[in-house]
Amino acid sequence: MKDSKQESSFEVEWNDSDTLVIAIKGYANKLGIPVDKFFRRAGLERASKIIIWDASRLKTLGGLQPDFPTFGDLLNHLRMIIATHPHKKLYVTGSSGGGHTGLLLGHLLKADKVIVFAPYPYVSRKVSEYKKDPAIHSMARMLHRFDQLPDDVRPYFDLADVLVDWNGKTEYYVHVSRYHKWDYIRACYLRGLPKVKVVTHPYEEHSITSILGESQDFRDCFTFPYRRRRSLRRLLLHWKCLKNRLSKKTPDAGQ
Repeated sequence: MKDSKQESSFEVEWNDSDTLVIAIKGYANKLGIPVDKFFRRAGLERASKIIIWDASRLKTLGGLQPDFPTFGDLLNHLRMIIATHPHKKLYVTGSSGGGHTGLLLGHLLKADKVIVFAPYPYVSRKVSEYKKDPAIHSMARMLHRFDQLPDDVRPYFDLADVLVDWNGKTEYYVHVSRYHKWDYIRACYLRGLPKVKVVTHPYEEHSITSILGESQDFRDCFTFPYRRRRSLRRLLLHWKCLKNRLSKKTPDAGQ
């Protein structure tokens, strides 16, 4: 295995399963939670897996160094694997920084389902400025690096432009914390596109997989047809988040 602190990684695990999962790690080299725990809590520990991490943080659009010099090389290799290894179901998943890649690869590979958590749906400076996304400041250097990528991957910067042309097969599930302002705004950027379902959860944190991973709600995200679990617990969580939001807007006494 490569030293993930220095190089990107492309790991394959074949199991006796009719399900193949391609998982794209986020910037912290995790799926929000450790990989083994992610698959166990999702009920996919027996699935065959391809696990990808891009150390460059360019969401694989600059390739996956050193094995795949370009994004096209990576895409073609994945297509070859999918074509030569029998499976009935292909899922693609990713969290946070891996969410953009998950949506893009799922679309191009015509996966059955794409399941992502708190994704960044655009890496375009133009869209970031138009949306007044705070990432235009916090990720200014990264956006500059995206601007240096080859012209052939530029059409993939804005996923709204990609997903508007449905591939005829894939269903997309975007899971997000309802009360994390910018995660919610980014997720809603994709709302209304063909076969895209934005699923909100009663939390405020960006690291939604670490929270969902502690409950049955996480396994539900990978059970289809997906059904939102209704419970008193979820109602109480909504109330707690709303109460927190209102308290932040209320000036302290004496001010």
